[in-house]
Amino acid sequence: MLKNNPEKPSKFSTDSAKDFQKQAEEIALQRANKPPVKIEPLSPDEKLLHLHNLQVQQIELELQNEELRRIQIDLEESRERYFELYNLAPVGYCSIAESGMIIEANLTLAMLLGVNKGSLDGKPLGNYIYQEDQNIYYLHRKLLFKTGEPQICEMRMLKKDGTKFWANMEAILVKQGNGPLACRTSISDITKRKEAEQLLKYAKDELELKVAERTSELATANAYLQSFANRMVQVLEEEKKGIARDLHDQVGQSLTVLNLMINQASRQKSEKANQTLAEAQKVISDLIGQIREISLNLRPSMLDDLGLLPALTWHIERYEKRTRIKVIFNHNGLERNFTRPIAETVYRVVQEALTNVARYAAVEEVQIDAWADNSHLTIMVKDSGRGFDPAKVAGTGSFGLRGMSERLFAVGGTFKVDSEPGSGTTLQAIIPLNEDSDCNNLPAK
Repeated sequence: MLKNNPEKPSKFSTDSAKDFQKQAEEIALQRANKPPVKIEPLSPDEKLLHLHNLQVQQIELELQNEELRRIQIDLEESRERYFELYNLAPVGYCSIAESGMIIEANLTLAMLLGVNKGSLDGKPLGNYIYQEDQNIYYLHRKLLFKTGEPQICEMRMLKKDGTKFWANMEAILVKQGNGPLACRTSISDITKRKEAEQLLKYAKDELELKVAERTSELATANAYLQSFANRMVQVLEEEKKGIARDLHDQVGQSLTVLNLMINQASRQKSEKANQTLAEAQKVISDLIGQIREISLNLRPSMLDDLGLLPALTWHIERYEKRTRIKVIFNHNGLERNFTRPIAETVYRVVQEALTNVARYAAVEEVQIDAWADNSHLTIMVKDSGRGFDPAKVAGTGSFGLRGMSERLFAVGGTFKVDSEPGSGTTLQAIIPLNEDSDCNNLPAK
């Protein structure tokens, strides 16, 4: 830090020499007015010696004068370099009295504040401190003069045009000659550093927010997966109950009747026994049909043997015969061989949607639109039946809608229900496809 701030000096000239000559002449005149000093006559040799001494003294004075002249020039150049270093320093410098008034300031500080250098002298530095940071500057100066220890602080300052900038202020106490102590201060613009810190803080906050959001999403997904696993267990149990109920109600009863008929036939005469056996054969035929129906409902072999489109077509035809509900089936791009998980998901979604139509919609016609491109497979099932409130149905834990949603979730798909009481229902399922969506579902040879 600079110790003083000299004003820029003028170049050395002959004016100083003329002044010295004038002063010498005045002194000579003063001496000439004094009473003459009595001088003893000198011999020629003494005169020559005095003359020689005078000449030597004159030469010595000339050499001393030349040396002084050279020193003066060096001093002037040194002061000029010092002046330039002070004023053109990369940071602002100023000296401040204990009252807060600027004693002197360099050109860099003036440029930093957007003012003329001369206009700073005698002005309070506080005029250029941002209002909200005045207390910081006050405590900074107070501690400096109280403790005598160097002080550093950061605050916002104002340019002459009102522009704010961040400044770093470092100050020490110095003695101004024989005068009072003063505050020697350096001021540097740290706006870019502050902006970088702010951007870094913003990025950190954004990252922490995203981490928190992601953590929350993962926690939600984990809870959903746990719920999904529990639901799958419940679904399997319900399917087991359904299979057991069908076996008991249909197959079990048929077998009981068949057993009774055979026992009865064994005790009857030949003609009567033949009639009973014929009825038993009919029961056996019906029983075979029931078992085949249960098997097909569990998993149609056609889905594995021929692929998705033939299996859907076959199921729709059986559905129309059993329910007397006409199905309009529009499709495009389903001829390809999809992976087994995707084919099973589409088949089960269509199967469950049609079952819901038969149970609740009370309609004579339903429309199925299914199409696949390179990126997605989309299914829409629309009816104009009774409709329902999806929010209320979701609250009941319906296995039908929730089962479709969970099946689609397992293959990365989405499920949407659009329905209102009295306005029909539209179900939409979208499954993403990729390059691997066509392998693993080839028809068996």
